[in-house]
Amino acid sequence: MNYLREFHQSTNSLLNWFLDDRSICLERDGNHRPFEIAQQISSAYNFIDSTHNEVSEVISINPDKFDAMTYTLGEDKSYLNIIDNMASYVKSDFLNYIDCFLLHGSLATKDYSIGWSDVDSFVVLNSKTVRSARLLTEFREKSLELRRLFYDICPLQHHGIMAYTNYDLNNYSSRFLPLEALADTVSIYSKEELTFKKSRILKQEKSPGLKRLKDIFNLTNDALINGELFHHPYKGVGLKVKYKNHENSMRQFFWFIGTIMTMPAFLLTALNKPTLKKKSFDLVKGIYSDRSLELINDATRVRNLWGVNEGVFYKGNSIPTWLRDNFSEDYMQRFRDLLKDSIDIIESDSFCDH
Repeated sequence: MNYLREFHQSTNSLLNWFLDDRSICLERDGNHRPFEIAQQISSAYNFIDSTHNEVSEVISINPDKFDAMTYTLGEDKSYLNIIDNMASYVKSDFLNYIDCFLLHGSLATKDYSIGWSDVDSFVVLNSKTVRSARLLTEFREKSLELRRLFYDICPLQHHGIMAYTNYDLNNYSSRFLPLEALADTVSIYSKEELTFKKSRILKQEKSPGLKRLKDIFNLTNDALINGELFHHPYKGVGLKVKYKNHENSMRQFFWFIGTIMTMPAFLLTALNKPTLKKKSFDLVKGIYSDRSLELINDATRVRNLWGVNEGVFYKGNSIPTWLRDNFSEDYMQRFRDLLKDSIDIIESDSFCDH
């Protein structure tokens, strides 16, 4: 049944691409094109929803409700009001299309860096929306409008809402998002508690994400030879080594730094020990090499300095001088070494049974 698992995963990926502003290229081919993609997504979910899977585990979560009065308290009130504006938009324009909208990550726990911390959401579309190409197309328009508000919170945000369906929840895989990441979350809107069912064919695989790590590792090796990392390029431009295109690569570098900081949580998930991102940094001490931990700490320092030096006012795509002064120009080599360290740990006999 691997084909069904892959079809399921790729359909959800297509849904999230469709709801993000990366998909605005569709309109260049005519206004009919978004509707055709919506038809494909809807048809695919209708098909896979007709399949039957045995449930192996059921997990429920009941997050706290978002309280604007409490959330916006503190010295960052003007910044936190932007998140409140986002929540108001969701409540006014999304409710006909969704069953829930959760906010998780540093903006939920309020250990954010202003302008750097992006909006991490978990949105469940209702069945009516998923089954209708027309409603799915309407919801895309709402999602693209919300995406503009995301940029007010994080000018470098590189993803939109993270959307799921009831079928995704009933056949849940750690490849979507480890449920531990939703431990500290707030509900912008939810009809009831969320229930996740892990099916036997989608049961958490051994060392999830290892293939993705190897793919990025190979791309990074190529970058050290060719001089450019072509992962998450911006307008067709990748991230070059040694800041050689610093005048036009901050969005690419944002993904790069963010990936470094996500590696501890990614590693623990691959070891089937998933946890919250903020807890992962302490848990990988003694697992990662000192060199890997040093890179992660350097990335964390950049993240923390961003709120002081740039905040939400960043414009353009140039890597600021202060950032280059606080991060080694050998970043590509160090990133490759971190990926190799991660892969070796996952594949080692001390952590994985063969």
